[in-house]
Amino acid sequence: MFRHGRGHLRAAGGGQAVADRLVNAGIHALLNFAPQVINVPIGTAVHYVDFSIELQILMYHLNNGTGPLGGDCCTRSAS
Repeated sequence: MFRHGRGHLRAAGGGQAVADRLVNAGIHALLNFAPQVINVPIGTAVHYVDFSIELQILMYHLNNGTGPLGGDCCTRSAS
């Protein structure tokens, strides 16, 4: 039922089937990279990751020299 592909597991039945099997195996913290909402029992955490949004944030920081890519977080000299 599971297929391995480039460092992740996916099932022919989709994300919900994978989530169900992981929760049944005792895993209660999931990262969901699919554009699909999954239903999990209370006590199970799901974090949804949207790569398009993450890339937009990264490009913003690259273009504006802000955030962790700005290079000035640790180089300020004491006065």
